[in-house]
Amino acid sequence: MSVRPLILAAIAIAAAPWTRAADVPFTQTRTSGPQTLLIAYRSRPDQRAGLRQVMVNGGVARFQHWKDRGVLKEYRILFNC
Repeated sequence: MSVRPLILAAIAIAAAPWTRAADVPFTQTRTSGPQTLLIAYRSRPDQRAGLRQVMVNGGVARFQHWKDRGVLKEYRILFNC
């Protein structure tokens, strides 16, 4: 099983409530909501390198894009061996 579809699905599910078709900045569409969101992904040891590579090749940039748009105030991505 490939790690990439699982990561993309987790990110899509996490981002779904914030996705807007209009060009209205996120900060103007909501004034309240969740303060914290934790996404935990557990992978087998043989898939961890693949998960890290997916995040390096685009996953982290996606979180940064959400921060730049105001969807996220901040984020942290942690890896455990």
